[in-house]
Amino acid sequence: MFGRSGDKKNSKPGKQVWNAFFANSVEIEGSLRFSGLLNIDGHLTGAIVAKGMLVTGANARIVGDIFVENLILSGTVIGNIFATGEVHLNHTAHVNGNINYNTLSIVPGAVHEGNSHLFSEKERITLLDKIQAELASPEESDALVEERPPVEAVPPPRKIPELPSSLSQESVERIELTPAPENAS
Repeated sequence: MFGRSGDKKNSKPGKQVWNAFFANSVEIEGSLRFSGLLNIDGHLTGAIVAKGMLVTGANARIVGDIFVENLILSGTVIGNIFATGEVHLNHTAHVNGNINYNTLSIVPGAVHEGNSHLFSEKERITLLDKIQAELASPEESDALVEERPPVEAVPPPRKIPELPSSLSQESVERIELTPAPENAS
């Protein structure tokens, strides 16, 4: 399902080795960089840069941008997602930010508040190179991860205005349909 074509070692999530699992009681503040496969069910405030796959549980809450190859999201992300491969939003997922992707699947029930952008092949390769550079030498990279203030929460949904009192149910019932004029042939 996930993985680069031709890369048999990393082509299926079940065949990959988990690097770490952060339970829902774990809270991390700061940027996280890793290669391989990581499962987060806790809270993280900071950016994530990964050459591999990030999987989040329904309890996960990430406040910061995510730069990964593949993402399976069941939790909440307040930030932008940049995935050179696939992004899959499960029914419990909530994204408050933009999603930049190569492949995107959204299960009914998932919430996405933001824009989505399909990467061109050139953009995808450029991001892969930047992720690799960031992981190799974070101090010398092009600062893929910038220290940014936390993303502000989305304002509450707008309430749908009430119908004008002149459009009461009683007035609607009094409307009579006039027959359509017959065609004069």
